[in-house]
Amino acid sequence: MKRLCVCTVLVCLCLTQLSSADKAKVTHEHLLWPDGIEDNPISYDQPNRMRTYDAQPDAPLGTCRVYSKVQTPTYYIYQPAPNKNTGVAMVVLPGGGYRDIWLDKEGHNIALFFKERGITSLVVKYRTNTKDQDGKQPMPLEQYLPHAVRDAQQGISILRARAAELNIDPTRIGMGGFSAGGHLTLSVCLTPVEEDPQSYPDFAFLIYPWLMDYFESQVPPAAKRLPPMFMVNGQEDDVTPPGMCASFYQCLCKHKVPAEMHIYAKGRHGFSLGLGTGHSTAQWKNSFMQWLKDVNMIDE
Repeated sequence: MKRLCVCTVLVCLCLTQLSSADKAKVTHEHLLWPDGIEDNPISYDQPNRMRTYDAQPDAPLGTCRVYSKVQTPTYYIYQPAPNKNTGVAMVVLPGGGYRDIWLDKEGHNIALFFKERGITSLVVKYRTNTKDQDGKQPMPLEQYLPHAVRDAQQGISILRARAAELNIDPTRIGMGGFSAGGHLTLSVCLTPVEEDPQSYPDFAFLIYPWLMDYFESQVPPAAKRLPPMFMVNGQEDDVTPPGMCASFYQCLCKHKVPAEMHIYAKGRHGFSLGLGTGHSTAQWKNSFMQWLKDVNMIDE
């Protein structure tokens, strides 16, 4: 009964601020860990705080909700119509600097777009490392990150465990994220696959990802097992500069990791679907779909 009450409260919170039309589009929220997280080190006095911003014009949802102080991770699954289903699925990780989760802009909107293109998506609202009133984060990144990685990996595990039910191919399940979500995706990919093969992605996409220099030192020993990677950034991005993305792409090429990169002239940090950001930037989703064919995830 306790788990039911927690889930009910979370659903009520996440439906707040949604119009009737948007409520019809957003799927049910589920606990990522139905049995709870034993000795969860991430805890807040007032968890799951939400604030709202103006939505991008023409975005699938007319809301832009941002969550902080997330201590109970959840997920949403979006399925395409049977006649559109490609059998491909992916975990979507919104960004927010690990302080926040931009759930609509970099989560639901992404899943709704790809749902229409035959891809099943599982959006994860993972645990955050939200700053306190004094601007201090509860944990150093190296202490916090394994918990976020565990949440992201659980999304992959759920998709593989439910592959038959969801009508997806368990060998065509990827993961991708935006900004910090891109960093989290790469962190999962750099985790030895031997630790848990069921939670390792078959492909990855990194959209204006937050990258750090130490990743270049970690790629060589992991290169033989890294999945194909698709990367996107904007030249105008001054938060996660495209130069870092380009350097990482060169590192992948050097070690013969299958990779494709697009850097668009327009697009400041957080352009999401690219709506209202020049003309070419919004094409990244179409390029991504074609890339999935190139890496044999979608059949011609």
